[in-house]
Amino acid sequence: MLLAMSLSPLLMAIVAILVVAIAKARSMSKPKLSVLILMSIVFAIAGAIASLIYTMTWMVWYEKATGYSAGNAPVGWILFSGPLSAALSQLLALLIWWFKKPSNRNVQPKH
Repeated sequence: MLLAMSLSPLLMAIVAILVVAIAKARSMSKPKLSVLILMSIVFAIAGAIASLIYTMTWMVWYEKATGYSAGNAPVGWILFSGPLSAALSQLLALLIWWFKKPSNRNVQPKH
């Protein structure tokens, strides 16, 4: 289970590759693949940063509220929250790419 959580961004990348392959096989008009790649990278970084900020804020609150150390929270972020939020952000990028109407300049060519 721990391995799956750590590899979740990689698994989302595999899902994205499969979705792109299905779109190409069915000759669907979708934005270029470079748009999806850029969105996935930007969204994954933004999701990881957002969850890191949340984890740090929670740690400060927890230590002030209870007087105990939240010393294991960074480990939880590294092994769970960071990869999971990056993967969910990649999924969001894939959904936006799927439903986005392609413009003339960012349509992937049909083969």
